[in-house]
Amino acid sequence: MTKPLLALLFCCLCLTSNAQIAYENAYFITNSGERIDCLIKNVDWKNNPDSFEYKISENGPLEKGLPLNVKEFGFSDGTKFIGTKVKIDRSSDLTEKLSYEKQPDFKDEALFLKVLVEGSAKLHGYTQEGLRRFYLQMGNDAIEPLVYKKYSTDDAIIRENVAFRQKLLNTLECNSVSNQEIANIKYTTKTLVKLFQRYNKCMDSGYEIERPEQKKTKLNLWLNPSVTSNNFKVSNGLETQYTFDFPSTIGLRLGTALELVLPYNKNKWSVFVEPTYQKYTSDRQVERSFNFSEGDIFDASITYSSIELPVGVRHYMFLNDLSKLSIEVAFVHDFTMNSNINIDQTDDLTIDSNENFAFGIGYVFKNTFQFQIRYQLPRNILDNYVFWSSEFTTLNFTLGYRLL
Repeated sequence: MTKPLLALLFCCLCLTSNAQIAYENAYFITNSGERIDCLIKNVDWKNNPDSFEYKISENGPLEKGLPLNVKEFGFSDGTKFIGTKVKIDRSSDLTEKLSYEKQPDFKDEALFLKVLVEGSAKLHGYTQEGLRRFYLQMGNDAIEPLVYKKYSTDDAIIRENVAFRQKLLNTLECNSVSNQEIANIKYTTKTLVKLFQRYNKCMDSGYEIERPEQKKTKLNLWLNPSVTSNNFKVSNGLETQYTFDFPSTIGLRLGTALELVLPYNKNKWSVFVEPTYQKYTSDRQVERSFNFSEGDIFDASITYSSIELPVGVRHYMFLNDLSKLSIEVAFVHDFTMNSNINIDQTDDLTIDSNENFAFGIGYVFKNTFQFQIRYQLPRNILDNYVFWSSEFTTLNFTLGYRLL
C-alpha cells in the first residue's frame, strides 16, 4: 500500500519544484545609491536573510542580492532590510550553550538588518536560531550594537551583561523617556520598539508612529469525511495456522480537524489535531495447515471501531493565489471501543489502543475545499498479547470542507 502513496508524494514534490513562487513588487538600492524596482521572492523570513532572490521583470533571469552589494531592499508593505557591515556577537542565548565570558565576542560581518523603527533614532534587529541582536543608529551615524549577553559563571550561575541600558541612557535623552524606564527595560523587540518610537515622537512632534499589521495565527475548522481502504493481518508466533490476512475492505470514516496556521513563512506551516471515527469489520474462513486433517476450516472475524486522534504538522506549497499543495506527518493515537477478534476454538482477542504514524499529501482550493490522501503505517492492535501480533493499515481518501 505504501507504493501508491510514495508515487503520489514524488509527483507532489515534482510539481512543487515547478510551482509558481510568490515574487512580490519590491525594490533594492545598490551601494552606489541607485534604486531598482524589481520582483523579490518574499518568504516572510522568520530569521534575517543572508541573501534574497530577485527578478527585474516577470520573465527575467533570477539574480541574488547580498549584503555586500545591496544597501537596502524592501517591500510595499513597509518591510525593509539594510545591508551593512556591523559588529556582532554570536554567543548563543540558549541556556545550554551559554558562554563563560561576560564581554561580547565581536566580529565584523556583512549582514541584512531588519529596520524596526525609523526616525532620528533608528532601531535595527538581527535574528537567527538562538540569537537576537539589536542595533542603534542616530541619524546617519554609524550603526552600533546594543549589548546584551547572558553568560554563565564558573559555579553555573546565569548572569546578564545589560550594557545596552547604559547606552540608551546616554543616547535617548528626552523628557518623555525616563531613566527609570530605561533602567528596567527588557531586551525584546516589543519594548525597544515602543521606547524608540516614543523618543522619536518626543524629538519631532510631527513624527508618525507606524503600526504594522500584526501577524496572527489563523484557526481553521475542517469537516473531513473519508473513504478508506483497510487491510488487516493477524499473526501467532506459536501456531502458524493462526497467521493470515483478512480481506481488504472499503469503508467510511468521519472526522473534524482543528488547524492552527502559524504566522510566519507566509503561512506555509500549520499544526493540526483531527479526531476521527472509524469502523472496520471483516470475516473469512481459514483452512488449517498444521496438525489438522486436510480440509478442516475455521471461521475468523474482526470488529474494530475507534476514535483516532492524529496530531501533526503540515507544510503548504502555493501553486497560485487559489491553489496549494500540502504534505504532512502525524502521530496517531487510537482509542478503541468494544473491539475484538473472534477465531474459532480460541478465546476472543481484545483489541487494545495503540499508536502509529501517518503521512499524507493534499490539494487545497480557495482555502475552502481540500482533497487529501493519507497513509497510516502498520498499527499493532494486539500489542498486549505475548504471542499474538497484528498489522492494521489504512489508506484514506478525504474530501474536506472548511467550516471556519
